Amino acid sequence: MNVHLNLLPWHLQCRTLLIQRLRQWSIAWAILVAFSLLLVSERWNRLSQAGAELQSWERRAEGILAIELASQKLRDKVARQQERLAKYGHLQNEDLGFQLLATVSQSAALTTGGVQVRQMTFKTNQVALPAAAGAAPNAPVKTRETRVLALSGKAKSNLAVAQFVTSLRDASVFDSVDLKSTQDDKELESSFRMFLVECSF
Repeated sequence: MNVHLNLLPWHLQCRTLLIQRLRQWSIAWAILVAFSLLLVSERWNRLSQAGAELQSWERRAEGILAIELASQKLRDKVARQQERLAKYGHLQNEDLGFQLLATVSQSAALTTGGVQVRQMTFKTNQVALPAAAGAAPNAPVKTRETRVLALSGKAKSNLAVAQFVTSLRDASVFDSVDLKSTQDDKELESSFRMFLVECSF
C-alpha cells in the first residue's frame, strides 16, 4: 500500500486546498454562466423575432385601418348621395320641374291682385299613415314621405291670395294645397299681404 505524506506546512496545505476548490468551482461557475448566457441569448433572439413580427403586424394593421377609414368615408359619401337622390331624384325629370314652375306661374297670372312669388323651397315631410284595423296599440306607426313645394311671396289683397290658392288646387298637379299664413308686409307701407303656401305632391 502506497502512503503519501504531505510534508508542506499547514498554511500551505490550506492554501493549496483552497486553490483546488476554487478551480473546481470556477469550472462549475463557468459552465453555469455559459449555460445562462446561452439561455439569455436564445430568449433575446425569440424576443427580437417577436418584436419584428409585431412591427410587421402593426404595419399591416395600419394599412387595414387606413382601408377601413377610406371605406367608412366612402360609405358616408354614398349615404349622402342616396339621401340627396331620395330627396331630389324625382326632380331629375325636367318635365316635372317645368310643370311645377309653369303651374305656379300660370296660377299667379290668373289672379287679379298681382301675386308675386318671391321664393320656392322644396322639402320632404314624413306623414303618419292611419293605423290598420285590428292593429296592436303599441304597433310602430308607419309613415310615408311626401314632397312639399313651399311658395312664399306677396299679393295686393287677401282675395288675390285666395285666388292663387284656388288656382293651384284646380291645376290638379298637387295632392294638396294649404295656405299656411298671411300677414301684412311690414317692409312696405301698403296693403300688400305676405303669404306662405305649401303644395304637397
